[in-house]
Amino acid sequence: MTGPPYPFVIVWGDTKSGKSRTLAEALRAVFLRESGDPAVVLPKDGAALAELSRTGLAVPGDGSPAIVLLDDLDPADLEALTPDVLDGVTSWAVIAATMTAAVQRRP
Repeated sequence: MTGPPYPFVIVWGDTKSGKSRTLAEALRAVFLRESGDPAVVLPKDGAALAELSRTGLAVPGDGSPAIVLLDDLDPADLEALTPDVLDGVTSWAVIAATMTAAVQRRP
């Protein structure tokens, strides 16, 4: 990876379709090839990541990005990830998330 801002990646799909496994394999392939073992941050949801961002958290390292892993985001989580939060976090980390597809029923 060339440098900040780092990407925000969402793997979206049906329940039990392999989203988490796909994301883990993609991160492993990129980070093992480019920078070895990154720091990993596991906030419980989007609001927790927003709070961490407000505290100014930045994971020190060797110049390569950390990984922020958000599992099974929902619309409320996405609302918490404002442009300020995303700008702050992507200055030091790749944000990698999974999100389950919602079935929309027509009336």
